[in-house]
Amino acid sequence: MQRTVTAQRISWFNQQRQLKLLNLKPTYQRNPVWPTASRTYLIQTILKSLPMPKVFIHVETDEAGASVYSVIDGQQRLRSMFEFIDGSLTLPPVHSPTGQPLKFDGLSPAERTAFFDYDITVEELRNTADPEIRDMFRRLNKNVAKLTPQELRHAQYAGRPFYRFLEDLADGPFWKEVGFFSPADSRRMRDVEFVSELFFALNRGPLDGKATALDALYREFDESPPDAKLRKEFNATLSLVRKLVPDMSATRFAKVADFYGLFTALAELRREYAVADEQGCVKALAGLSQEVDLGASDPTNPNVPVHAVAYYRTVIEGPNKLPKRRDRVEIIEKALIPHLNKKDKKRLFTDVEKRIIWNREPTHTCVWCNKPVKSFQDYQPDHLQPWTKAGPTSLDNAAILHASCNQAAKDKAKSQPPAPAGGSPQPTGQDTG
Repeated sequence: MQRTVTAQRISWFNQQRQLKLLNLKPTYQRNPVWPTASRTYLIQTILKSLPMPKVFIHVETDEAGASVYSVIDGQQRLRSMFEFIDGSLTLPPVHSPTGQPLKFDGLSPAERTAFFDYDITVEELRNTADPEIRDMFRRLNKNVAKLTPQELRHAQYAGRPFYRFLEDLADGPFWKEVGFFSPADSRRMRDVEFVSELFFALNRGPLDGKATALDALYREFDESPPDAKLRKEFNATLSLVRKLVPDMSATRFAKVADFYGLFTALAELRREYAVADEQGCVKALAGLSQEVDLGASDPTNPNVPVHAVAYYRTVIEGPNKLPKRRDRVEIIEKALIPHLNKKDKKRLFTDVEKRIIWNREPTHTCVWCNKPVKSFQDYQPDHLQPWTKAGPTSLDNAAILHASCNQAAKDKAKSQPPAPAGGSPQPTGQDTG
C-alpha cells in the first residue's frame, strides 16, 4: 500500500466528476444517508473557510496514464458540495451567511471562486489490493456512530455472490407491495439486514438477533453462494405470508418482530404440512393478532387467552433474543396446525409402484394431454393431489404422464388445463415419481 497526503481544491473534485473519473460509489460504500441539516452545515463550514476531515481516495492508473479516483471515505461530504454547486441543495437561514435561504448561484463571483478554491486534505492510496481498501473503510468507520452493523457488512461483502443474492431478495416486489421498509430504512440498509435474518431463519430456524450472530452467518454463507432452490423456498414462504395475511397493515405482523415470527413459523411448517383450510389459517392469524393487541392495551383483562399474554411478553421482554423468538414462533405454529394437513413423509413412488400404476391402465393415457404413452421408458407417475398440498404418495393418488408432459406441467403449474375425462383431478407436475 502506497499512501500520499496531498491537498485538492473543490474545483479539482468537480472537474473529475464532470469527466466521470470520480467514483463516489465503489461497492463497499454505504448509501448516502446524511440529512439535509448535516449537508448544509458542511457548506457553511466551507463558506467560513473552516477545516474539515480529510478525504481518502484510491487512485488507479492504467498503462496509458489515465487515472480513476474511488472515494474510500468522504463521499457524503463530496456529494453535499456537488448538490450545492448543481443547485439542488439550498442553505437555510440558520446556515446562510446572509440569514436568508441561499443557493450557489446566489453567491457573488468572489464567493463562488473562494468556494471552488477551498482546499481539502486528501490521502491517496495507490497499489492497494481490494481487501486492504475494504479493511481501511471498516476501520475508518468502525467508531463512527452513523455506521450501522449492516453498513459495515456491506463494506465487507458488497459485490460478492451471496450478498448480491440477499440484495435481490430485499429488492423483491413483496416488500414494495406491503410497504414494509421506508426509504430511510433502505438508505441505512435495514431492509437487507432484516431479509438476511429471514433467510437464515429459513435455513436454520429462529436465531439470536445479536449482530455478532449475524456476522458469523455472513462469514459462513459467503463461502457457498445459495442456489435457485433457496430463492424459490424464500419466495414461496413470502407468498404464503401474503395469502394467509391478506391485509398486513391491519395486523401485528406488519411489525418487524411479529413478521419474523410469522415468516419463520411458516418456513418450518411448509416442510411438514400443507394448508388444508386457508380461511381457517387467515382467521387464526387475525384472531391471534387481535388477542395480543387486546392484551397489550389491557394486560389485566381476564378475557385475554394465556397464549396471547405469553406472546406479548416475548415482544416486550427482548423481542430479538433467541428464547423469545422461539416462543413466538411456537405460539404461531400452534395457532395454525389445526388448519393444516401433514404431508406424506414418502415423496417418490417406488419402482414396484411405478410398474403397478403402468399395468393397471390398459390404455396408458396421459392425464395431462389425453394421449397414449407409447412406452414405459416415456412414462412418469405423478401425484393427482400434489404432494406439496398433502397429497399422499399412494396408488390411489397416482396417474400416468408422458415425461415431457410432466415437465410441461411443472412449467405451467399456475395455469390449470381442462380436467381429463372421468373428472379426475389434474396433476400439476410439481412432483415426479
